[in-house]
Amino acid sequence: MNEIIDVKVPQSDILFEMTEKLPELRKAFNISQTQLGKLVGKSRQQISKIERGVVNLSWDTCLAIIMVARQRDTEIFNSIVASDMIEDINMLAEQKFDNNGD
Repeated sequence: MNEIIDVKVPQSDILFEMTEKLPELRKAFNISQTQLGKLVGKSRQQISKIERGVVNLSWDTCLAIIMVARQRDTEIFNSIVASDMIEDINMLAEQKFDNNGD
């Protein structure tokens, strides 16, 4: 059963922040669009379109990117993403990870 998590930041704000910060995150982790795409199950073209704002970042892809970033280096991730969102993002990513493990 899914547990309801009380978050302060709306999902739409998290999606906007992650879309805006995606190129910076990739550069900080020294990974290409192709590499990130493989890690989150998307093509290089899809990652490019997300970064350019041609297509919207889906919630599932956003959480996948967050999980990849956190696995690589939580400190770098936390230094790039808006500080008021980090706690909520981390809780949501953990919930997604825990639910996928069931």
